Amino acid sequence: MKHAALLGSAPAHFLGPVGTKLIFGFTELRQEMQVGFAALETRFERRFGDLIKRSFVFWVGAVGSNRDACSSLYLADRWQ
Repeated sequence: MKHAALLGSAPAHFLGPVGTKLIFGFTELRQEMQVGFAALETRFERRFGDLIKRSFVFWVGAVGSNRDACSSLYLADRWQ
């Protein structure tokens, strides 16, 4: 029995049908948790990817505005 390997065969035989139901319950719970955690991991990866994209756009904007500010200061000094 595949499910008996989860807790060993002794508890299932010792408790009889109740032990078997308990082992099946744990197996179902484990499967539901794996599905739930997989969905959570997918959502986390999507959010983290969005954060990286936004950070990159912000960084490019900051570098661009800094370059413009520095070049305008350089030109202002040359014309005076």
